Amino acid sequence: MKKTIVCVIFVSLFVAIGISLIPPVFAPYHHQTQEPMSVTTDKSSYNFGDMVTIRGQGAQSYSISIQINSPTGEEITKVNTFKSGAGEFSTTWIVPNGIELGTYTITASDTTQSAQTTITIETKNPPQATEAQEKQFAFTDVGTYEVSLKSNPSQPQQGEKTILFLEILTKPTRQTQVHVDYKVIILKGDEQIFTTSLKHTNSGLASISYKFDSTGEYLIEMYIEGILFNPITTENAAFKLVIGDKEDQSSLEIEVEREDVLPKTTSKTHIPNWVKQVAEFWIADQIDDLGFVQVIEYLVQQGIIAIPYAEAPEEESTVEIPVWIKTNAEFWINGDVSDDDFALGLEWLINNGIIRV
Repeated sequence: MKKTIVCVIFVSLFVAIGISLIPPVFAPYHHQTQEPMSVTTDKSSYNFGDMVTIRGQGAQSYSISIQINSPTGEEITKVNTFKSGAGEFSTTWIVPNGIELGTYTITASDTTQSAQTTITIETKNPPQATEAQEKQFAFTDVGTYEVSLKSNPSQPQQGEKTILFLEILTKPTRQTQVHVDYKVIILKGDEQIFTTSLKHTNSGLASISYKFDSTGEYLIEMYIEGILFNPITTENAAFKLVIGDKEDQSSLEIEVEREDVLPKTTSKTHIPNWVKQVAEFWIADQIDDLGFVQVIEYLVQQGIIAIPYAEAPEEESTVEIPVWIKTNAEFWINGDVSDDDFALGLEWLINNGIIRV
């Protein structure tokens, strides 16, 4: 009996000492704590027209819902964003003119948890334009949205850099519409002289910097192609802008938020630009193949990614993801292939039952 007791004590001490000597690199596998979700803003108080930057951490699921409620508890807006590999997430909100003053509650939620913070809206005076012309307003051709345009300087000149500010408003509340996919086209007569790529604005505000190479009347068109990460039937609003004369002519220069001019091709596939972040995580092995498939499945099922020619089989596939699809995704992130080319890989995954839709 004494020998048995001694053996038990010896084994117990051996196990205890062994566990204490486990290298830290293995610690997460036997003792891992989950950081709770938190959400913060860049400031505590804002004025009408200010941009609120919302950041958070500790998210467990890829999709995070951000809801903003008024002082009386009424839902003002609700948007979705996605976490990074470290559980961090962010989005922005523009404080609409004329909303109720007081304390607003911001709630961030994923599938398992939520966190809250508050901000204060404390002025009745909207920000004043500086050297920008009075806004022009135009409804889209369908009439769902209203778009405003102003320029800086207020009287654009030939060869002078002009910044065009556009804002998308909901109808009839005229609140700023957040998370908009859009592109802007500039025409001189019947000639299209400039177009942006398909872009995304979190805040509902867009700015284009451009040098007009000749005087005269120009047409500025904004095409709205997606709202809240979902593709919509394209709507467009158009504005006239008159460029004055200037003796010092400069060559044409285009600057559009560090993005290149859109090639003159029409894409059949709608993939918001921010989806590239998900592919970057996959290529960098921050998420595995299964994680990538689950994210893409969710985006396709929610209509955030539209793949027009895919047909899923009835049975789920056990086929592994081919190497060429990851290579194709890397080319897409670097801008070497188009959305349509990248969609070929997603279409293959759907058609072979790897992505279930």
